[in-house]
Amino acid sequence: MPFAAGDFGLDDQIATIIDFLSVWGADGTPVHLVAVCQPGVAALTATARMAEDNAAARPASLTLIGSPIDGRVNPQMPNRVASRRSFASFERDMIYSVPFGAIGAGRRVYPGWLQHQAFLWMKPRYHFDKHLGQLRSAWRSDTEALAQHDAFYAEFHAVMDLPATFYLDTIDRVFQRHLLARGCATFQGRPVRPDAIVDIPLLTGEGANDDITGPGQTRAAHALVAALPSRQKFAWLQPDVGHFGLFSGSRWRQGVLPQLASFIAAHPSR
Repeated sequence: MPFAAGDFGLDDQIATIIDFLSVWGADGTPVHLVAVCQPGVAALTATARMAEDNAAARPASLTLIGSPIDGRVNPQMPNRVASRRSFASFERDMIYSVPFGAIGAGRRVYPGWLQHQAFLWMKPRYHFDKHLGQLRSAWRSDTEALAQHDAFYAEFHAVMDLPATFYLDTIDRVFQRHLLARGCATFQGRPVRPDAIVDIPLLTGEGANDDITGPGQTRAAHALVAALPSRQKFAWLQPDVGHFGLFSGSRWRQGVLPQLASFIAAHPSR
């Protein structure tokens, strides 16, 4: 993005979700909001604000999948790293300026290549074994296994630079101060009130083997939407699934997606 396009932070993400919902639901069409991983905090915040304002286009349902709603619950490696390091160290070590000659020259970003390294070093043995298995598949001429490997890593390698403000906002507000979980979050100068959600069914999905967003971190949303009737709160724990399996691959298609489809079908409108 050109430097002149301006900044983009966590509040901008929340505002964008509200804008999208307002457009898609302007004619009364029910819109079901689904958030995977980090955007869960923004999606829950946007839903709470639209519920508090009694917006006609507020979502017909909200689904949070593998989202760090409360990183204090069952903390995993990303949570532990965020809690051990100072905010200043993230800004010092993780933020770079886009070099001269690029369209976004001068913009401060969390570079995609750095994200890629972080993903690899979280589970180095796993990726080593995956690539060793790829060699075995090539030796056996197992075209199906080769295609699955290539499809997974095509998505895994598809990283992009993130605006520094967005990345640092997320570190500070989501992973270090846990503002939404603690009832201290604000948006556009007003407190965020998840308890304003009274008629928007909530579904949370977690992976039993998730080592990025530990089981329990997403389900924590149920306590925040305290005024939502229990009959409109749904949760499931997908067995034998890690973080990426919640939204990609065969376990997503065979286990997670049917749960999501059933939930949306059961709540066609608010």
